[in-house]
Amino acid sequence: MTDQNEDRHALQARLVGLLKFPGESPSTDYKEAKAFSPKDDFGIKLVKHILGMANSGGGHLVIGYSERNEKLEPDPAMNDGVTASYDSTSLSQTIGSFVRGEEKPTVVVEKVPYDGQHYPIVCVQEFSRNPFFCRSTVDGADEKPILRQGALYVRDQHTRTVEVASPAQWEQLISRCVRKRQSEMLDAFGRVLSELRSGERREETTYIKDFETVVARERVSARQRLAQENVPVAGWYCWHAPVDPHGPFNPKQLRDAAERAVRHSTGLPIGLTCIGDNRVAADQDGLRMQYAFRDISPQLLFFFEDWFLHERGGFFLYRSHDGAGQSPPYVSWTRRIWDIAEALDHCLALYEALDVDMQTEMHFSLTHEGLMDVPLICTDPHRMWIRDDVCKIEQVNSSWNGTLATLQARRKELTLKLCQELFIRFDFCDLSDGVIAEVYDKYAKSRVG
Repeated sequence: MTDQNEDRHALQARLVGLLKFPGESPSTDYKEAKAFSPKDDFGIKLVKHILGMANSGGGHLVIGYSERNEKLEPDPAMNDGVTASYDSTSLSQTIGSFVRGEEKPTVVVEKVPYDGQHYPIVCVQEFSRNPFFCRSTVDGADEKPILRQGALYVRDQHTRTVEVASPAQWEQLISRCVRKRQSEMLDAFGRVLSELRSGERREETTYIKDFETVVARERVSARQRLAQENVPVAGWYCWHAPVDPHGPFNPKQLRDAAERAVRHSTGLPIGLTCIGDNRVAADQDGLRMQYAFRDISPQLLFFFEDWFLHERGGFFLYRSHDGAGQSPPYVSWTRRIWDIAEALDHCLALYEALDVDMQTEMHFSLTHEGLMDVPLICTDPHRMWIRDDVCKIEQVNSSWNGTLATLQARRKELTLKLCQELFIRFDFCDLSDGVIAEVYDKYAKSRVG
């Protein structure tokens, strides 16, 4: 017990020293007196700094200091309300929701008395096994990304939190992995570092870049059509393409493949080539299908789909949100699980129909937009849902890269990942993997194909 008391006393002395003699370093940062909230830019930036510190040996974030006359001084705005908003448990849960994998950063909030005020100091521990990768992209109020999905943040020598990019930053991470005896991570980082040094790191192919231009074009077209329908310009869209271009395919090949890729028994299947008076049409560089219906059912008052299949194999799909015809619109989590699962299955079926080899490297991207203040609901009458979760960001982006063979083997796992990355943005709604898997299994048993 005496040793524990001495350790505690030593910790308090170090923390008080941060308040008495403030100075920023890669392991110490000072922030103004603002209450913590995971829904504003300040809170999201704090998440970024904590991830950077956890990947850089750990450190401390001191709340309640601001810079005046080029000196760090106690912020006059500091008060008990700001102090109370920082809690170890809730902060840890928030940080964990932005991190991939099972291991989460360890953070402890110490509220240190100094000069008549208690200052929250966030103590961040270094990763124990693997560095922490960012789980999702989050845009700030200026619509610029604060967090980027897949990013690896570190602290640099200028006391900034940055995304790993330079060979020197990779070397520092490799050194930390060596100390953690993580040989697998060492090999992976070593390969990336070798590519960076030699200048041979593979960039996205010309085709992926070209198809991103097509995606931007088609998204604008879809949003213009939604505006013409006098419904909220919002929905979800996905696109996928082989890393290396295939074809070119002629219009008949594209139409035949599109017809064979339709997953039946899914309500309104993705990629229909004919419905009512609407039929797929050849465009200058591929095939296009666009249609909208109103008053399909009491639950689906409006439905819109726009898809485009490029002559070199890229595919784009835009769909309206489930409640697009209602005010306010909504997102049904049961329906969205089904949609995401079908989008992945449709991807596999399309490239099988185009006779693309299963070892082909693919890029899959998924975006949900127009989400600000949109509620998450359950439209399954057999499930009880009493939550009132609302999204507080405009857009959620996810992506995946791998071979078609890997996608086929891991499509359920990937469905769970993509769903969780969306639902967590609705007031941190934490639907369990078991619940999502249950809905997925129901989809898989619906005679899809």
